[in-house]
Amino acid sequence: MRCLFGQGYGLRLTDIKDGTSHTTAFNECTLRVVDGGTNAWAYRGWVMVGVNLYGKGPYGINQWAIPAAWTWLGTTAGTPGSIGTTANWGCAASLHPGGCQSVFADGSVHFISEATDLVILQYLGYISDDRQTAGF
Repeated sequence: MRCLFGQGYGLRLTDIKDGTSHTTAFNECTLRVVDGGTNAWAYRGWVMVGVNLYGKGPYGINQWAIPAAWTWLGTTAGTPGSIGTTANWGCAASLHPGGCQSVFADGSVHFISEATDLVILQYLGYISDDRQTAGF
């Protein structure tokens, strides 16, 4: 499934089959990452795969802890990170308590709770999954 932005996508608004009010375009993120820095908005991340609140893995919003499987960071995997430093590049994260701001393809901005189900977060990033995720 495709996200709205990604390297070489060349998409148009008409390609967003789920509707522009059901598809994220940009997500807020913090500037610090466990192994470096990132952009001011989690728009594509360094791997250029597209916008997704799901993160790179099933991690969701405000993933501060280092996942147990990430042993290559030279840190103790599974340990809590510091608030404001995400565990992954391009992850949706903010210093707002409980979630982050997301810009949708229709131009609207919504606060998305970090308690939102991971499946819903995943589908909000896809442009044509045939699931309109209203009421997130």
